[in-house]
Amino acid sequence: MLIYETLIRDHERIKKAIDTLLLLADDATDDRIEALHRIRDSLIPHERSEEAVFYNSLKAVRPDHPLLGQSFDEHRDIEALLHSLLQTDPFDSDWRRRALALKREFAAHREQEETELFDLAKSCLTEEEALYLGRAFEKMRPRVLKTGLSSTTFRAVAEQMPPRFADSLEERNVHRI
Repeated sequence: MLIYETLIRDHERIKKAIDTLLLLADDATDDRIEALHRIRDSLIPHERSEEAVFYNSLKAVRPDHPLLGQSFDEHRDIEALLHSLLQTDPFDSDWRRRALALKREFAAHREQEETELFDLAKSCLTEEEALYLGRAFEKMRPRVLKTGLSSTTFRAVAEQMPPRFADSLEERNVHRI
């Protein structure tokens, strides 16, 4: 499957998980915690795999394109909203406002990615490369969840840094694990 189809399918799965969260009653705290964990376990592996496989491949051929930096930033913003929800007291009445913000941010990011970023990718990648990236994404996503979500955060930060600094950050992280 081409990377575009793979990402669209994954985006739809994450959207449904967020929608399911928002359908829960305010007093369904246990269900809400479980739903948030499902979103976390889908969203973070998706983001890390997408960054490593798709964004970094585009960055290799279009290193200065502003949409790539913006996409990385949007991932950080979405993840910050998710972490805010995960840390919210289950009885806090503000959870729904935060969940709606997560839904809006994810939807806006998805829309831009599936239009503008996909257009950029289609102008840079061959169909064979897009197929290869789709396979690589599918293989990487479960590995991210298996290796632990916190260890992938260091890699995500390192991908935003100049190579000589990124290498030292990753080396220090390896010694912590």
